[in-house]
Amino acid sequence: LSPEAAVLELLRQHMTHKMAFTKATAAQKASMLTESLMRAIAAYFARPVSPDEAPVINGDPFTDSQEYPSGFTLGAVLRAGSRATVPVRFDEEGRYKIVEYRLQLSGTTWRVDDLHYPDGATFRGLLKPAKG
Repeated sequence: LSPEAAVLELLRQHMTHKMAFTKATAAQKASMLTESLMRAIAAYFARPVSPDEAPVINGDPFTDSQEYPSGFTLGAVLRAGSRATVPVRFDEEGRYKIVEYRLQLSGTTWRVDDLHYPDGATFRGLLKPAKG
């Protein structure tokens, strides 16, 4: 698959199933994510959380939203060797945002390795333990 096809398949699966970020929904995407990213997700879910605090990832990290988008459009891929970036425009009630899907070639398969959000945050950054 091309990087675009890999992102399209992940989003097809994601947007036609439960989109909440849980251990189970992440596991359903395991074949489309790098092993390194899956380890970071597993570590995130293994950390204890206070029931009195909102989770660090409070919403859908794959669309960077609280409300599910009404649609999406893939942008032009930027490929550099075994890495690729696919920008995805998510439409939400007359507004839009672009999330960059960063992929890594794993053998002959493109897998998502990170997401970069419009505010400068990254999925991997959100998965890391809070400092302090």
